[in-house]
Amino acid sequence: MKFVADTMLGRLARWLRLLGFDVLYPETADDKELLRFADERIILTRDKELGKKENVLLIKSVRIDEQLRQVVDELNLNISSPLSRCSVCNQILVEEDKKSVRNLVPERIYTNHDTFWGCPGCNRIYWKGSHYDKIIGIISQFKNK
Repeated sequence: MKFVADTMLGRLARWLRLLGFDVLYPETADDKELLRFADERIILTRDKELGKKENVLLIKSVRIDEQLRQVVDELNLNISSPLSRCSVCNQILVEEDKKSVRNLVPERIYTNHDTFWGCPGCNRIYWKGSHYDKIIGIISQFKNK
């Protein structure tokens, strides 16, 4: 399932990407621009007027945990590939050879980790750092519900 999130839902876009979903987040798009995506993506919004349109999910809460729960439950999402997308630019991550990231991560990270993923869009490098367990814990709340 593919989404586009309006300007009020940047954190939701990031977390849906962490869950593995394709989420566009055009930060400056107005309602008319968002509606151009309605044929191919579900529009996520907090705008009550826009929420009345076809293929639009009106997000009710301002709390990120409640927003995620609403999207997962109402759309009956199957979370099958978490942490497969860049949380910043939405590109699919690719596993990197450890040697190829040597000069791209801090020395202590390079020494203490063996597996890395890279984003072909924004060139960020990801690894299972200190935040990984927390993110996995949050994601597990939404898997197979």
